[in-house]
Amino acid sequence: MQLPPPADLAPGTIVAERYRIVRRLGQGGMGVVFVAQHLTLEREVALKVLARDLARHETLVARFEREARAASKIGHHNIVNVLDFGRTDEGAPFIVMELLAGLDLGRTLRRDGAFSLARAAHVTRQLCAAMGAAHEKGVVHRDLKPENVFLCDGDVVKVLDFGLARFADAQPLTQAGMVFGTPEYMAPEQARGERADHRADIYAVGCILYEMLTGSVPYVGADAATVLAGHLGEPLEPASRRAPHLGIPRALEGVIECALHKEPAQRFPSMGALAAAIERAARAEASRAAAAPSTREAPIPPVPRSRAGLAILAAVVVAGAAVLAVSSLSGRAIVPAPAPPTPAPAASVSVPAPAPAPAPAPDEPRQPREVTIDSDPPNADVFRGAERLGATPLRWLPDDNTAEAELTVSKRGFTPHHLRVATTGSRAYSVTLRAIDRHTAHTPPPPPPASPTATSSKRSGPRELKDVFAE
Repeated sequence: MQLPPPADLAPGTIVAERYRIVRRLGQGGMGVVFVAQHLTLEREVALKVLARDLARHETLVARFEREARAASKIGHHNIVNVLDFGRTDEGAPFIVMELLAGLDLGRTLRRDGAFSLARAAHVTRQLCAAMGAAHEKGVVHRDLKPENVFLCDGDVVKVLDFGLARFADAQPLTQAGMVFGTPEYMAPEQARGERADHRADIYAVGCILYEMLTGSVPYVGADAATVLAGHLGEPLEPASRRAPHLGIPRALEGVIECALHKEPAQRFPSMGALAAAIERAARAEASRAAAAPSTREAPIPPVPRSRAGLAILAAVVVAGAAVLAVSSLSGRAIVPAPAPPTPAPAASVSVPAPAPAPAPAPDEPRQPREVTIDSDPPNADVFRGAERLGATPLRWLPDDNTAEAELTVSKRGFTPHHLRVATTGSRAYSVTLRAIDRHTAHTPPPPPPASPTATSSKRSGPRELKDVFAE
């Protein structure tokens, strides 16, 4: 997409007599973000400026102001803190926000791949808390996606970009039938151009949870229309089938299926209900995992090396018990006879020594066991069941006696490849992963169609559907 010209704010520029531009941080579809310093407080902040060409459109300026109002109105620790709003000397609107350190969830998933159950639940619970607070204030985000979920140290969540947010008590800025949002995370009612409420955000959180657990979005396609068709009518592929090597529990799959129901009325009624269901599923899985070792059989005790010693010990115990019994019945003490000074050799007990073990045969030369796996593209994860063996190019030394193994080679954005490898001797395998083509086509959404006012714009991450000049 051709980005509009950003505001010309060179380092050292003073904005609104209280901020000094330090450096440029990044550019998005509607403007540019700078690192700035408050002149009085000497605190670094993020200063987002609307692009010059877009600042001439009243609807976009109103949407920019709405982003500032939405975040500041909610006031939740999992939502980015908006500190100020104003205009540059040239009249371009700007928002001042807290400066965050970390990565957005989209880049984190591209770097780390699928999350563990515990990590995905941790992020989702915070996301539900943030959006639950927003919904209580009458704010619907309408564009939740990994790129708008920022992860600070310790995976602390900060929700960003309320530019498409809708207020329950405000005049809508979008016309009926217009499609706004990102196809990969868009609820069916949004894809039809219908008015979306808080349940559209619940659907988007379900999509994000699905992606965190599997490494891919629920519906993929060559263009935006194909993706939207999936949301509108295709059944959801279970997460455990999409990523069978990750061991996704069935209880959590049920949570995802409820959040991604085609009908809004069949989804969770609130973010709190979704968070509670995730918590129950996570606790159930933790209990199941903790109880699993107790179902194992008790270890078999070692076999005694000599049974003669046990027989003699048993005879002594029985004899001692008999002596005690006689003493108890007679009421008299039993005085043992004096032992002879030198016991006769015939009276000694001889315990046969164990037969000597046969001399071990000389070690035969052991055949080396090494499996090498390369992939195109490289840096793909290799799993054996739920165990991650490493990333390609991989040199794996099997430590069991199996003759073959089932492996899965996966990388975000590519279809997982299942591979059966021989583990005898030295073996080398090369895998070519098939990319999931996510290039954007400039086509309207599929039937049932909304008014085709939205176009698909190419971006590095998920596609966005916006008509930025619509009134």
